[in-house]
Amino acid sequence: MNLYQQRVLEARKEFLKLNNKQEKELLRIYQELAKQLSNDIANCRTISKDAYLKHLKEIVQVNINQLNSRLSAIIKANIETSSQIASAVENFYYQRITDDIALSAIFNRMVLNISRKTVSKLIQGGYYKDGKTLDRRLWSVTKSNAKDIDTLIKVNVLKGANARELAKQVNKYINPTKVLKAHALEDGMSKKIAYQSQRLARTSITHAFSETTIENAKNNPFNKGIKWNLSGSHYIRMHGKTDICDEYNGRIFKPNEIPLQHPNCICYFTEENEYIYKAIDELKTWSRGNTNSKLDKWYEKNYDLMNI
Repeated sequence: MNLYQQRVLEARKEFLKLNNKQEKELLRIYQELAKQLSNDIANCRTISKDAYLKHLKEIVQVNINQLNSRLSAIIKANIETSSQIASAVENFYYQRITDDIALSAIFNRMVLNISRKTVSKLIQGGYYKDGKTLDRRLWSVTKSNAKDIDTLIKVNVLKGANARELAKQVNKYINPTKVLKAHALEDGMSKKIAYQSQRLARTSITHAFSETTIENAKNNPFNKGIKWNLSGSHYIRMHGKTDICDEYNGRIFKPNEIPLQHPNCICYFTEENEYIYKAIDELKTWSRGNTNSKLDKWYEKNYDLMNI
């Protein structure tokens, strides 16, 4: 295994740590939501049932707004971090193939520019066909959370639950470490209220890493394709279950033809680049004034980055 391959594996470990850290962050946020909302409900006092339900609905919305804001901040930050992890791999390759100051400056700025554009595209809605921004997707998730919580509250109030009993039910439902018995759930309610947020967050950082890799490959003059690698989770599936990723595993795609990863997928892409010493020789030969149409096109495309 060469140094570049080692750096690729290190980046994969960094990404998995980020994913694990994010899952814990989201778990903590929902635990805190459960505690805050149950406390607010336990202290809610009104005269009529209609006024009580209205006040509870307002309490839920205030807490959901806070939830939405916290989730948005964390996922956006992790999208950026994920893109930076992928960018570091690309920079490592370029550092290995040239020590020319001018070329290194172009490579570094190209990678930085790609990362910025990728992060913006994922957050602002340019990555997916429907054009939805990250905040809009997240709001759909938390809006569904609010609807499920409202349903749970109304059902329990109609059953005659007092504020303390209601608060306990809500806490069990929202807190991912607790379990609300199935018979307490109404049809259409999510069994795991935090699941969709976790799914969105995991998919977002995976796409940030993958898209950064893809865009870097498109701009790397020595790239020969992108390899699809299965995540470890695919190897521990039970009962022989498969999905589309098994079909893609090990295949090398052109950067503009690689399929979009499905939600929750944590497979990863690696660049298939020209052997480092061959790239070094090619760059040196070109730098001495020899014709190389591939590098000429790359330089013309990225020359402006020298002045950023």
